[in-house]
Amino acid sequence: MSTLVDTGDAAGRPDRFSPAQQLASAISTATLPRLLALALALRLLALAIVTPIHSDEVFSYLEPAHRLLFGQGVVTWEWRAGVRGWMLPLAASGPMALGAWLAPNSWLYLVLPKLAMTLVSLVTVVFAWRLGERISRLHAQIAGFAAAIWCEFILYAPHVISDTAAVALMLPAILILTDRGAWTPRRLALAGALVSAALSIRFQLAPAAATLAVAACGRRLREAWAPMLAGALAGLVPSAVCDVAMGAAPYAWVVENVRINFVEHRAADWAASGPLGYLAEAWPRLGFWIAPLVVLAALGARRFPAIGWTAAVNLAFHSAVAHKEYRYILLSLVLAVALAAIGAVDWARTATQGQDEASGRRRVGLVVMTFILASLGCAVGGYRTEWTKWAPALNLEASLRTDPALCGLALYRYDFGYTGGYTWLHRATPLYYFIDQDTGQPWTDVVASQPVANVILARTLFESEIPRAYRPLRCEGAGAMRVCLYERPGGCSKGPSPFAIQSVLRRLDQ
Repeated sequence: MSTLVDTGDAAGRPDRFSPAQQLASAISTATLPRLLALALALRLLALAIVTPIHSDEVFSYLEPAHRLLFGQGVVTWEWRAGVRGWMLPLAASGPMALGAWLAPNSWLYLVLPKLAMTLVSLVTVVFAWRLGERISRLHAQIAGFAAAIWCEFILYAPHVISDTAAVALMLPAILILTDRGAWTPRRLALAGALVSAALSIRFQLAPAAATLAVAACGRRLREAWAPMLAGALAGLVPSAVCDVAMGAAPYAWVVENVRINFVEHRAADWAASGPLGYLAEAWPRLGFWIAPLVVLAALGARRFPAIGWTAAVNLAFHSAVAHKEYRYILLSLVLAVALAAIGAVDWARTATQGQDEASGRRRVGLVVMTFILASLGCAVGGYRTEWTKWAPALNLEASLRTDPALCGLALYRYDFGYTGGYTWLHRATPLYYFIDQDTGQPWTDVVASQPVANVILARTLFESEIPRAYRPLRCEGAGAMRVCLYERPGGCSKGPSPFAIQSVLRRLDQ
């Protein structure tokens, strides 16, 4: 395969390369450390600009960690109902505590958990490289490069969410189980531990995990099941210890989550779609790139059928569930991109058999260019609003951290799920919540509650409903989503309020 990326003629003289040939020559020098450096640079850029990808990141993981360390945090219905485990919030609390200790008056308490997830996300690049390396160095280079630059992997990398963490645990297990020649009882036990640890964070990956075990082991399942089971039992311990440490029964949250979301269909009440829901979500993000990605992934799956089946079953299972979030199929996306890169190199090899080296370089360059264009199209196309979509409210909320006049903050007709909660506010200031779904007359409620809050956060769309005592302080954003802070002079009265955010969330069961 190396003849596809030679950089000169038979006499050693360099050719005049086309752009595609230059890309092929550049990729021929790629090493795993270089690709990891590229991936880290792109992910650090994302870390510097991205806002939360979903409210779960804040209120299911970061906010519990913040509440545990600093005493302030909104408790949502998931935690009141007991459908969340403690392992990921406790894991985030470590770097959060370290950041607060190293630089108490900075953002380091929030940066370090996100940096930790960013570093963990580099497993994706290692996985793709090692998988391709089983075939050839060029397969490793193309697969590692695709994983390093793929838009969705960069976007999800810095987020403290169960999907990113679980995928990072699953990928090494996939490498171990699909490399039968290197099996040892210890490696099989490690694979079992990694899979069960991933399921401890996101149990919805169980169908994919079962498929992986059966498809990868095949007729050797009898040989592998005992060490895998021993490892799997060990992998369940960390989550159980975290639950017990927080006063909860180990894995009771899994049982309750299944009951509420799969039996009572609570999640489907928020949003639901049919079996083709993920295609409808993928189209605005990837557009026409979906077709070549699927075709090339199918080619790559001929090399690694167990991985193809794992990706397909994971997608099929989540497609059958009514409530869909695009991040739920992150494992399938990672596997599909790695397989597509491997399939693309196979295509380049087949297409250039019997042709000259320049044709080979052009084919490889075309593969590299395709992944670059697809990732760029994804980043500035379907995902262009995803990177910083929460920035206006978060910036305003963060600006209040050092405001000495703030004594009470009211969210007026602004969904609390699109704020940063106490994780961003990072001070012990009462939060109040005025929303249509509560009493049906938030304008009346906020007028009556002026004594308890001297700052209101609201969209300019509702500026006419803000009490006259409040004046605009600062604004962020544009159009219908422009958000402002409105401040009145004077302090705040103390005492209970029916519109304290926790009281309102309990009434609304949110």
